[in-house]
Amino acid sequence: MSELSDLLDAAEALAARGEPMAMATIVATRGSTYRRAGARLLVPAEGELLTLSLAYVEASRSVNSGIALRPGLRVASITSSPLWNVNPSDQAVVPATEQIDFSVVITNAGNVVSEPERIDLTLGGASDPLVLTETVPPLEPGEQTAIQFLEIPIVAGGVYEVVASLPELANDIDLEDNVLTVMFEVNEEG
Repeated sequence: MSELSDLLDAAEALAARGEPMAMATIVATRGSTYRRAGARLLVPAEGELLTLSLAYVEASRSVNSGIALRPGLRVASITSSPLWNVNPSDQAVVPATEQIDFSVVITNAGNVVSEPERIDLTLGGASDPLVLTETVPPLEPGEQTAIQFLEIPIVAGGVYEVVASLPELANDIDLEDNVLTVMFEVNEEG
């Protein structure tokens, strides 16, 4: 059977059920395209499309394709409580305290819902590195969430490095935005 026959059969079936639909036809193209002028698509008012180019489906499965369906989680920001300020030397500085909380914002910059993913927060500095792990929930494309790491002990006068990382992402759009590092110092008491 031809594509046109398949579309006409599907249109007849929808019409027999009284379901509204539209037929889209490509009338012209420019540059490289996966379909030529004259290609058609039957679009029901509700439900799924009844035809989709196999080339598009295959391209969406390829991680090397610009149209691939894949998540794009990124570490967007890290904030602290108490809040850090930036001194004239561009160093983040936290007021004197014995513990700190971090909020790490994760964004899905991809084009599909993400899976639950592990996020690590590593605090290095005054003592052996402390590694804390939480789970990022599934995120819709464009959605973001804040992951909290609470009551982490620190020492006044210490200099620290905090690293938030998404270590296990395989088909992510951009692996370079999966890590964010901030150096900060804690003011002396007094």
